[in-house]
Amino acid sequence: MDSSVFLKTGFVNISFNSNIFDVVVHTDVLEHVADYREALNETFRITAHGGATIFTVPFLQQNENLEIRARLSESGEIIHHLPPVFHGNPIDPTGSLVYQTFGWSLLNELRAAGFRKALIGVLTDSRLGFTSSNSPGYDYMEPVVFLATK
Repeated sequence: MDSSVFLKTGFVNISFNSNIFDVVVHTDVLEHVADYREALNETFRITAHGGATIFTVPFLQQNENLEIRARLSESGEIIHHLPPVFHGNPIDPTGSLVYQTFGWSLLNELRAAGFRKALIGVLTDSRLGFTSSNSPGYDYMEPVVFLATK
């Protein structure tokens, strides 16, 4: 499947059965999925009872809510609310569009998707490659990890 199609449709129609994975891991993907709520719902669906999802996303600790940078219209057209930001993508040299940057409300979004517990932890270890965004301004981000259990 073309990566741009995947990023526009998100996790729609994941082919895995429900309740089968003890752990679902993704790193810096959710910001590139237009319908992140659907992605959270699908992650919950495929996570086994008692299982967990562990993931990273760009996180603005000073924001309660997510920052919506772009969205898809009903016709599939990308509508930009902020100047476009693209992250590196080894499959597409033009990069991957960032639809949103997350804030603290992501914890409630995980609970709304059905996860019984949602936690966030700060992970800083430069020896392992975990560092901040190194930005001195508004978009400064600590490296964070989310854990949600079913």
